[in-house]
Amino acid sequence: MKELFLLFFIAFSFHGFAQKIKLVEGSDSALKGQHSINLEFTYDGITIGKQMLNEKEYIDKKKGEYNAKEPGKGDTWEMKWYADRKDRFEPRFVGSFSSAGMSVKQDAEFTIIFNTTTIEPGYNIGGLALGWTPTHRNAYIDGVAVLVATSDKSKVIARLTIDNAPGNGVADWDTGFRIQESYATAGQRLGRLIAKDLGK
Repeated sequence: MKELFLLFFIAFSFHGFAQKIKLVEGSDSALKGQHSINLEFTYDGITIGKQMLNEKEYIDKKKGEYNAKEPGKGDTWEMKWYADRKDRFEPRFVGSFSSAGMSVKQDAEFTIIFNTTTIEPGYNIGGLALGWTPTHRNAYIDGVAVLVATSDKSKVIARLTIDNAPGNGVADWDTGFRIQESYATAGQRLGRLIAKDLGK
């Protein structure tokens, strides 16, 4: 019975993973024969956290909480929140995407525009050294990847959704690190799917 349950759990897990990235419009067949692609990132209409706050609401809330504890800390946090996009999130996505077999170049014939739609920052709270029971929630992101011609980005060739890309279960105290690992997962999933479709 235990063996049967284990086999069912594994099969369900693989099926669940397969549904995490989905082609919802068009085809990526235009990329056949291509060895490089351009990647761009947008952050339009993001919702954040369990409360599904929009980005302004989330930033105002967190900044206010940090500044209340220590003047200026919230302002520093806000600057870091935006800086992490270029410094951490996008490089991790690009690196993981490239590892699947296609290089990333700005002058490539085709561009993928990845728009982040949801960020769950995750958390680590407490610790045995402090006498608290530690609690943890993994970070994850959702996003939409749109394939366009670099010369005409208004025409959508394909659209894919990437849901629940986790930070690989990394238990880390740094929010930016947890989120950057979610971008690594998303980039890897997208890169692997395209590589599979193109027979790489």
